[in-house]
Amino acid sequence: MGVSKKQLTTSYMKKILSLLAFGLLIAACSNDDDNKNDNVPLSERLPGSTWNLTTVKYFAIVPSPDNPNVNLPINGNGEEVTGSFTFFTDPDNIDYDISFVASATLPDGQPVVVPIRWENEGSWSLEDNDTKIRVIAENDTLLFSVIENRPNRQVWETTVPQFIGEIGDFVDVNIEFSMVR
Repeated sequence: MGVSKKQLTTSYMKKILSLLAFGLLIAACSNDDDNKNDNVPLSERLPGSTWNLTTVKYFAIVPSPDNPNVNLPINGNGEEVTGSFTFFTDPDNIDYDISFVASATLPDGQPVVVPIRWENEGSWSLEDNDTKIRVIAENDTLLFSVIENRPNRQVWETTVPQFIGEIGDFVDVNIEFSMVR
């Protein structure tokens, strides 16, 4: 007495469905800590916390050193990213230290590497229903737009004027910071 092809197919399908159901059960019971409290406003999440930089993305339009009438798009991911934002309360002070290396290739193929470092302390406040963070420090005022506000992850973006010695002028650099705590 042999096993029919139909019985093998049915048995095989039952095993696959059992494994699929088990996988869905495991996924449903997985740790969702990163998704908990997603609606916690920044006014509750930031005070007394430190956020460590993980990635930096940047974009700028820079006049060519060879021809100021030609604009060069510069974009990329920062390398050697380090730093943090630490938020205090009473008063609402902040310490920040941002460091990364930006690089680009000029049209003539020459690589340009620019180390970036901002370190300062000042005060912070929230604006626009907790969607923006204003930081006022000595010689700096930064306004960060909050792209992602999660319990253990923050993504902010801002525009920072950066002095470029080769062209003798400031250029607006759009920067996106990703952080974890």
